[in-house]
Amino acid sequence: MRIIFRVPHPFMNVQVFFFNENYIIKFQLGDYEQSIRFPASDLEDPKNLARILDDSEIVEMLKNNFLKLREVAHRFLQSENQERGEEIT
Repeated sequence: MRIIFRVPHPFMNVQVFFFNENYIIKFQLGDYEQSIRFPASDLEDPKNLARILDDSEIVEMLKNNFLKLREVAHRFLQSENQERGEEIT
C-alpha cells in the first residue's frame, strides 16, 4: 500500500493510499482510525477525495464514529479488567 497524499485537517490525520486498484482514505484521531475504500474506476481524480472534508455532515459523522470507537474500546477494556479481577479472586 502506498500513500498518495495527506489532507490537512485541524484535528484528524487524513491520508489517501492506493492499493489493489482502490483508493483508501484513512482518518486517524489519537489511537483510533477508520477508513473508506473507493474503487479507482469510480474516481476521476483521487485529489477529489480531499473534498470529503468540505462536507460538515460527513465530518460530524466521522467524529461520532470516533466517539463510538472509543466507547467500544473502553467497554472492552473494562470487561477484560473485570475478567482478570474475577480470575484473581
